[in-house]
Amino acid sequence: MRRSRLNFTRICSSLQSFFWNKTSSSSLGCEKHRGRPHTHDNTLILALWLFQTLWRLSYRETLDTVSRAGFSVPALSTYHYKIRKISISVLQELLEQTGIALFRRHKEK
Repeated sequence: MRRSRLNFTRICSSLQSFFWNKTSSSSLGCEKHRGRPHTHDNTLILALWLFQTLWRLSYRETLDTVSRAGFSVPALSTYHYKIRKISISVLQELLEQTGIALFRRHKEK
């Protein structure tokens, strides 16, 4: 599948199915129930990270591209902080599951 077909909306929808099937948002390693309430959901943060990884963008370019598409994005420092707090095993599993889903869709067509 070409990268041009992987827009941010498609990544968000595939991530929501990933969370419903595999992982609860509390197992990301960043939920402490202390401090301020979250203004952005962890699925949005992971969707941004996955979009950044697939398109090979910088943090700033990712937030700029997605905000131009009409989505509400966190500040650069918040986004960077939240990505650093998510465990690497969750990020690796997310990449593996996304790759499997993309190859499965490509073989079906």
